[in-house]
Amino acid sequence: MGLKEGFRNPGKDFRGAPFWSWNDDLQIPELCRQVREMKRAGLGGFFMHSRIGLITPYLSDEWMGRIKAVVRESKKVGMNAWLYDEDRWPSGFAGGMVPAKGPEYRTKRVECEEADSASLEDVWKRGGVLGVFSCAKEGEKVVDFEKLEDRAARVPEGKTLSGFRKEVAGDSEWYNGYSYIDTLNPKVVDAFIESTYEAYSREVGAEFGRTIPGIFTDEPNFSEWDGRAFVPWTELLPTIFKERNGYDLLDNLPSLFYEVRDYARVRRDFWNTVTDLFLESYSKRIYEWCGERKLEYTGHYLCEDNLVVQTKFIGAAMPHYEYMHVPGIDHLGRNIENLVTVKQVSSAAHQLGKERVLSETYGCSGWNLSFEDQKWIGDWEYVLGVNLLNHHLSLYSLRGCRKRDYPPSINYQQPWWKHYKLVSDYFARLSYMLTRGRFYSDILVIHPIQSAWSAYSPRDTSKAEEIDRRFAYVSESLCRIHRDYDFGDEKVMAKHAKVEGGRIIVGNMSYGLVIVPPCITIQASTLDLLERFHEAGGKLLFVEPVPEFVDCRRSGRLEGLVGSARRVRCDKEQLRETLGEMLPSDVEVLDGEGKQAETVYYQHRITGKAHIYFFANTDRERPCEATIKLRGVGRLEEWDLLKGSAREVGCWLENGRTVLKRLFQPAGSALLLLDASKRASKKWERREKVVRTIDLKDEWKVSRKDPNAITLDYCEYKIEEGGWSGKVPVWKAQREAEKRGSNFSISLRYSFEAKFRKRRGKIYLAMETPERYGIKFNGKEVEHEGAGWWIDKSFKKIDVTRLVANGKNVLEVTCTFRRPRVPGTLVFVKDGIELESVYVIGDFLVKKTEKGFYLTDETGRAKAGDLVGQGFPFYAGTVAYTQTVKLKKAYRTYIRFESLDAAVARVAVNGKSAGSIPWRPYEIDVSRFVKDGRNVVTVEAVSSCRNLLGPHHHKAGELLSVGPDSFSDEANWTDEYNFVKFGIGKAKVVQAELERSADRPGKRGGRE
Repeated sequence: MGLKEGFRNPGKDFRGAPFWSWNDDLQIPELCRQVREMKRAGLGGFFMHSRIGLITPYLSDEWMGRIKAVVRESKKVGMNAWLYDEDRWPSGFAGGMVPAKGPEYRTKRVECEEADSASLEDVWKRGGVLGVFSCAKEGEKVVDFEKLEDRAARVPEGKTLSGFRKEVAGDSEWYNGYSYIDTLNPKVVDAFIESTYEAYSREVGAEFGRTIPGIFTDEPNFSEWDGRAFVPWTELLPTIFKERNGYDLLDNLPSLFYEVRDYARVRRDFWNTVTDLFLESYSKRIYEWCGERKLEYTGHYLCEDNLVVQTKFIGAAMPHYEYMHVPGIDHLGRNIENLVTVKQVSSAAHQLGKERVLSETYGCSGWNLSFEDQKWIGDWEYVLGVNLLNHHLSLYSLRGCRKRDYPPSINYQQPWWKHYKLVSDYFARLSYMLTRGRFYSDILVIHPIQSAWSAYSPRDTSKAEEIDRRFAYVSESLCRIHRDYDFGDEKVMAKHAKVEGGRIIVGNMSYGLVIVPPCITIQASTLDLLERFHEAGGKLLFVEPVPEFVDCRRSGRLEGLVGSARRVRCDKEQLRETLGEMLPSDVEVLDGEGKQAETVYYQHRITGKAHIYFFANTDRERPCEATIKLRGVGRLEEWDLLKGSAREVGCWLENGRTVLKRLFQPAGSALLLLDASKRASKKWERREKVVRTIDLKDEWKVSRKDPNAITLDYCEYKIEEGGWSGKVPVWKAQREAEKRGSNFSISLRYSFEAKFRKRRGKIYLAMETPERYGIKFNGKEVEHEGAGWWIDKSFKKIDVTRLVANGKNVLEVTCTFRRPRVPGTLVFVKDGIELESVYVIGDFLVKKTEKGFYLTDETGRAKAGDLVGQGFPFYAGTVAYTQTVKLKKAYRTYIRFESLDAAVARVAVNGKSAGSIPWRPYEIDVSRFVKDGRNVVTVEAVSSCRNLLGPHHHKAGELLSVGPDSFSDEANWTDEYNFVKFGIGKAKVVQAELERSADRPGKRGGRE
């Protein structure tokens, strides 16, 4: 298959694979239906992921039956069915089976406890003591220590006591009544492999490497998430530490917490040893098990984000990627922060020959994540090296707490779901192109994690944070000045790096310039490499402050190397100027003033004689008119990621570089291919000249394509024969019921107002598990069967059209309450009750007064702008806008919108679809459908579930990081409702004609 054919319609392996949240009582027909839904949406596969709310027992025969059924369906329709190795996360505890084996299997840590001398005996009595030390202080700073071997010893006057005690993790609801595991112990990890990996091998191993490409491990670590000051531990650590470092760890425990004696070396050796144990016990063990069975090991580790949290929870991220077939990360929230996280994983992949780089993306972004949001975040990740999109997440069910499980759901529940193939195809094409050939960069940046180790104290992380801050600054500055690079992890380099011909080779990559960012220490093997590299003519640049230590020991050799190399202050402009003197740039991206267009990042790949360039504007608010200069000549094409087509781009030569101008929209991007085997055409693009602009009327005819809705998220409740409460959020009623226990009667009363003049159409209640309740509406019992479902299969419709009255309408529901979970666990039970909001849906508008919302008659008209205040505050669906306009067919015709507050919009003219607008520019070419005279313009704006499902009551309004607590945050609660805008902005028709002659691109701008 040729490059263009593969680009036009990439196969399943290049398409996104979301976390598919298995979170209820799983039914095989519904599972298979959702497989087909994802196939239609252009996805290539999914990860079968146990999540909060699961009722089908995890890893049971019933669970495995569902796995087998889905694998069969996936094979039938041509999708990848990836496994996931845990009940929720973090991976390792196997839903509780591993820690249930005993204390040896549970995670451990060491804490430092300070006390006075009188409590020496108390320290020993508590058990788990690894050492007690008498500490000398100057002010608050510990300056020396002495180990106390005698329990009866007296602490000298003026000194304090520090005890170091091992603690085994206790029981936790999150771990189903157990705890996390000791991932530093190979025996424990073997138990995890046996309980989970071997179980899947027995059941579906025949499809390993076929329908089941691989398995995802999620956030393994060696430290529980806890605010206390501690370091990780395992029973054999003192023995292994002494074998590998030559001295006793137990005699030096204070140095891990205080800046005392040779603390930097002790810390560096400690974290280096712990990191190696984690690699050997967990990562390498599972990687080799998977490799032997043709299964790709993928996933991500906890807290890859910065040097401080890496140290605390995983030691270092990059060494683990050697032991992943598809290395991965996660990126949470509606943001593009933590560039280092992405560059770490892509650098390791480039060097170690890993073709695919996965990112678990969009989790916590909230229900209002739009197509443009997804493009903005995804483009940023892809330009930095990701090429396999793992969406977080696709919910099997929205029932109960599940709808609040770090939304959004990227599945059939979203109004925009039927349009999602647009986004799927976009990223599939991008994935395809960014796995062609090889990544190109000539710069290697030494990764300073070992300096962070030497500076890190559980009691004071400020010095490690400063190293991290400077490292992030250098990393981001290089991207902003268009000097792409890879990181070099020193542990990886010690195994895979060498010097050849004035270049440093790390695995599959070769670099002509090495940057040492601000740091304290480097590894001895790194010093050897840098000396040989520099002596062979390699270009070496130190960014101040420069390192003074090798393996945390002062080094004259290092001092000599620093003195003979270039050095520069930690300043972006200084970096730009110095690099300009040392190494010609690969790509230049300049703004209208000839300065670096800092928001536009790029990636360069080489396949044969073709050079692939992907550019992404990371600025969400501002466009960028850029001049791009590419080193080399040939035929230049732009490949359209939305349409799957390619066209030649006009350009010119300047000092041996191919130059073009390109307008990047906010969050805009461009994929260019420069083919050195072909000559550029002499034809320049003809520009368009605007001949007329017609403002469309502000008022449109509007029609809903889905039921309107109002969310009833407040209720009154009573327990047994008690009195009614005041009006409270429904989640408070659930909380109070769970406190009481199970097997008692609870009633909830919801209400809403109606003010109809002449009601037409239908009105329904949409309610979860209505079969569990006795239901009365306005005092009359109602049946719940037969009216179908809405939004989610668990939202059952109840027809109340004939019962709705003007004025106050009251819904009363009563059930026998049972806790939804086994106490002390997150194991959900079949007969549990989750009290939830009720939705009134149907043919009406929703208006608001000071007293609240009410239902009223539809008008069929609305103005351009926000529909929330025009009767659609809770709406989740599509609204069609229609109006007529007189046009001339002779011209190229575009419809342009001032704004689009919608996930996506579709435009039709005279009943014929002109296509979709998923992101900026908010315009579309409708020339083919225009006729002389009156033309009917229809715009369908598609919303998300945000205004229906919330969170509605957070003081901060729209949140960019959303989790379960965002919906019930009492400290930030307001009874007021907040919504996001939905609707189309002012629109105009632009008609243009081609100019008679073409100018060289860049001479003057075209149609805006």
